[in-house]
Amino acid sequence: MQEDIHLQVALDTDPSFSSAALWWSCPPASFSKLNVDGSFNPVSRAMGIGGVLRDSDGHWIRGFSDHRAYGNILEAKLLALQVGLQYAWEQNHRYILCETDSLEVIHLLKDERPCSSSTGVIGLLLGQIKALL
Repeated sequence: MQEDIHLQVALDTDPSFSSAALWWSCPPASFSKLNVDGSFNPVSRAMGIGGVLRDSDGHWIRGFSDHRAYGNILEAKLLALQVGLQYAWEQNHRYILCETDSLEVIHLLKDERPCSSSTGVIGLLLGQIKALL
């Protein structure tokens, strides 16, 4: 298995931070790793999504990005995960480690209540994601 990939990134937004160490760890053998993220512009309400799927050696399998004209940050994070999982399944990947920076998404997916308890787009996306897990 390839060693963890490390990256040093300069943080220009806050002068009190000079740099931060970030790393990506390969998934276990026979697993793929899906990293996803979503973004949201509160002024225009536009959303962006993206992600990358890698194999257990860290080799790129597939990446994606897209945008939507209207939504919110939670919808963007959930949509990124749903689209990424759909692509992984289409590529016949069944053992998938997913990474997101959204604790809210993780809590919603761990919730044992039926997805119908979440309304609208959020409930729909949660149901689709849970069906793919």
